[in-house]
Amino acid sequence: MKIAPLPINEELRLKDLYSYNILDSEKDQNFDDLAQLAADICNCPIVGLSFIDKERIWAKAAVGMETASISRNVGLCAYTILQNEVLIVKNARVDKRFYNNPLVIAGPKIVFYAGAPIVSSNGFVLGAVGIVDTKVREDFNEQHVHALELIAKQVSLLLELRLKNMQISETAERQIANEKRIKQLAMKDKDSVKSSIAYELHENLLQTLAATKLFVQSSQEITDMQPYFLQKTKQSIEQMISEVKALSKSISPTTLTNADYSDYIRDFAKQFGQEHDINVRVGKADAIKNALQSVGLNLFRITQYQLEIAKNSFAKNIFIAVKNEDGITLDINDDGVTKNEGNIDNINLYNKILTRAEIIEAKIKQASSSFGNSLQVKVGLI
Repeated sequence: MKIAPLPINEELRLKDLYSYNILDSEKDQNFDDLAQLAADICNCPIVGLSFIDKERIWAKAAVGMETASISRNVGLCAYTILQNEVLIVKNARVDKRFYNNPLVIAGPKIVFYAGAPIVSSNGFVLGAVGIVDTKVREDFNEQHVHALELIAKQVSLLLELRLKNMQISETAERQIANEKRIKQLAMKDKDSVKSSIAYELHENLLQTLAATKLFVQSSQEITDMQPYFLQKTKQSIEQMISEVKALSKSISPTTLTNADYSDYIRDFAKQFGQEHDINVRVGKADAIKNALQSVGLNLFRITQYQLEIAKNSFAKNIFIAVKNEDGITLDINDDGVTKNEGNIDNINLYNKILTRAEIIEAKIKQASSSFGNSLQVKVGLI
């Protein structure tokens, strides 16, 4: 028995295979249907939609096979991934590569084999759609070859769809996780005014609604995962209702509703300056609204925290600018005391700024000089 050589791109091929997270995954009716289709079209008793791991061949779907995994050294599919066309073995008993293979002389006693390579979108052969018979097949023709090629292409498309589904799910989960983190941060803020608590509730609702919208859209676009996304939608709505009930008794109605968050930054800055006798000026203030509301609200919070830091640093002048060009940039500059690192309140406030920035995946630049302090928060394109 000759063991199949490794493809010249084996390391990259395995990396590509692992990126799909397909190995040892649960049964999937879509893959099962394709395996059965191959069996019906080719009239073969054994079919495997298999992926070639480092040391094993694992079948995602199969017909007439008792085990989902065999050693790569004995599997005929290990030869299929060495080429880009269908591999046909008319009689394994006389083929020098397989005549003494355990699967030929024992086991299923393979005589006929045909395998179509499963090629990823990156061009790597990840596995094979293999059909097996225990007799010579003189009737296997070009139509059968073409059918196997089409089925292998469908397997590749299912892989891509499955990967997209996982990415959508991960994105939705991250949004919900961010919502929870924002809520936890809100609990630590201990705002002294009820209206600021209302802002936090509004923020939570925005995040939950964003995740719910994504789940609904996904259920419409990816019909085979509708039950999963609808269940996620239900959970998001239930969570939103629970939070509203828990906080409604102590929260006044929010004033941050479908508007431009740069306006709220300007209004807050003006009020802050009046209350603390600080000259606060807002220069350029481009709009932050619509799909950017979650970003806008976090920038609003960052502005609150940074103005508190400036006040604690004895600033007399603060300048704020909001630019919406190739992303959103928030600049806050003040003339406060620069050597103020030991102020525990400022340290806590800056940690909150870092948390907010992380939630919206923003980049932060902080600097101090003889002229004062500066903070820049930049959010990429949304």
